[in-house]
Amino acid sequence: MRVTGIWPLIWGLVVCLLYSGVSWPADAKVDKRYAITLVSSLQPIRPEELPDTAVLKQYHVYSSGFVKDGKRWYRLRLGFFDGVSTARPVLRQMRLRYHDAWVNTVNEKEYALALNSRIKAVSTPEIASETTSAVVPTADPAAALLDQARQALTAGETAAAIPLLQQVMVAVKKKADEGQQPQLSQAQLALELTGVAQERLGDMRTAMATYRRFLARYKEGDAVVRVQQRLAVLETISSPAPKAMPKLKEEPTSMEWGGSFSQFSNRDVRFLDGGGYEATSMLFNDLGISSRYRSERVDIRSRLDTSYRYNFRADNTTDDQLRLSSMFVDVRDKKYDVAAKLGRQSASSGGVLGRFDGALISYRADPHSKYNLVAGYPVELSSTSIIDETDRHFVGMSVDLGTFAKAWDLNIFGIDQRINGITDRQAMGGEVRYFDRKQSHMLLLDYDVSYSVVNSILALSNWFLPNQTVLNIVLDSRLIPVMSTTNALIGRTELGIDEMLTILSEDEIRQLARDRTSRSYSATFAVSHPLSDKYQLNADVSVFDQTDTPASGGVPAVQNGGEQYTYSMTMIGSSVFKEGDISIAGLRFSDTVTSAITTLNLNVRYPLTRAWRMGPTMIVDYRNNDLGVDQVSVRPSLRIDYRWLTNTTFDAEIALLHLKDLGSSASGSDTDLFFELGYRVDF
Repeated sequence: MRVTGIWPLIWGLVVCLLYSGVSWPADAKVDKRYAITLVSSLQPIRPEELPDTAVLKQYHVYSSGFVKDGKRWYRLRLGFFDGVSTARPVLRQMRLRYHDAWVNTVNEKEYALALNSRIKAVSTPEIASETTSAVVPTADPAAALLDQARQALTAGETAAAIPLLQQVMVAVKKKADEGQQPQLSQAQLALELTGVAQERLGDMRTAMATYRRFLARYKEGDAVVRVQQRLAVLETISSPAPKAMPKLKEEPTSMEWGGSFSQFSNRDVRFLDGGGYEATSMLFNDLGISSRYRSERVDIRSRLDTSYRYNFRADNTTDDQLRLSSMFVDVRDKKYDVAAKLGRQSASSGGVLGRFDGALISYRADPHSKYNLVAGYPVELSSTSIIDETDRHFVGMSVDLGTFAKAWDLNIFGIDQRINGITDRQAMGGEVRYFDRKQSHMLLLDYDVSYSVVNSILALSNWFLPNQTVLNIVLDSRLIPVMSTTNALIGRTELGIDEMLTILSEDEIRQLARDRTSRSYSATFAVSHPLSDKYQLNADVSVFDQTDTPASGGVPAVQNGGEQYTYSMTMIGSSVFKEGDISIAGLRFSDTVTSAITTLNLNVRYPLTRAWRMGPTMIVDYRNNDLGVDQVSVRPSLRIDYRWLTNTTFDAEIALLHLKDLGSSASGSDTDLFFELGYRVDF
């Protein structure tokens, strides 16, 4: 099945957005009579700790001081501006890092002294320092988009970062819709940074709505604590009678710790042919604890994430499961700029693919080069009831280079992974990134030296147009799964490579691994455009294809089908019905080899009060099957959450999924009723 009538509509929309006639904003005039105070502290300003951001490079950064009550105060300031209105846009950007920054007047004496005492930033920017680990190379398009967005935030291009972050969330949801395993942490970070960007731009109302949406969706982790703190600050300064927030004295050493505990009960009841039975009934328990110790010399972080799933039904095939997702300590020596992260962790740097038990050591030799060494054991499952294979181990190295010419960043890596004495994966590759205010590009290559095959090649480009439109193109070719000798186990009865080695030679095993590996090709073109302060329109067209795998070694052939086309359009509104609400309306059409699927998605997050929120959702699918009967499914749901005090949230959701066969040969219908009830406590 092929649909071509939608192409004129898509290209017509693109042309309209391209020629909307909005010009670039003029550069601000600087008169050097106002400045922005970034830091006010009893500790002297340390130039080596300043971020090397584009904003700091564009202005004059200096320190000033005064004596009050016998104490010497130091202030870090950025200038100069011709008035408060001129300084305000820069103030919004700087408050992402310096939350208590303000605009002040500059007298003639301070102005004259400042001209002779300029501070230069020498460290490398890492917007990830407030949110997650440093940006690392990956073949995942969603991760690549997230990388571009974080570069935009670091460079001060906040307006350009927001549509990129929204594309990350769309890409993660698209992977889930296609049956792939998405990286939910990418969507979590993208949503958090969206609120940060909105806050930086001064749109506090929308930022608060984004933060509330984040807390309604995610229940644990450091990010939850950060978002709660940001939301509390915004709610305080937005209240009718805000209280002045005292300045916090910076202590030479500090110890912080926190975490969260949650319990959610899920129950799924299925009705079939007039009879009902309980399909699933489980209790999910999650615990996350983090700590951080900081001193003048070291910065030490630790993290523990564990969960326990209890199955109420004894006759269900799903057993109880204890999972250990992460347990690590991360130590950084500020003097020598050396960091070591030890324990169970997740990474995609240096050719590492996901979770592993081991160590990641980094050393920054200078502002333009960072060397990384990683070693450990891959962890396929985080269940502690399964003994993870320690006979599969890896060691890898990578080098981060840049930024050069204020735009270029490079990365190269190599990794060697072995299992039972033979090569499992042996790869090398690299990444090239370019970013400026009008465009960004990335090219990534992962090549397996042992199998002489390209694991993945990814090209991503973004253009930021004068009318705030963002164009995005992603071209991706990769092996599924990533080429490794353990792919030979797919479809086989053997439990490990060591068992296969008793009946097959290494060459025979490697050939089976090649046979079980297919290649996918995908291309996506997306456009994002703000229609007004409240509405934004996103549209994308994508094509996906995957090769077949042959029959061999007793494993049957797999026919992956032909090309699949997807067309989607989403309208996002903020504060449409009430201040702080979020409304999303989406329409998607998927044209596959065997069926055509049309999906309508309506989603609203509506604040009833400051403590109560509700989220009605309606998803309707119509599937036109080439073989068999057509089907229609309707999934209405309602989610309600209540925030008690400042650290406890109660959530309840009810959803109905009704699937019905259509046509004269229709065989019936199925109905599922889903309940979820739980709470989360932060401490």
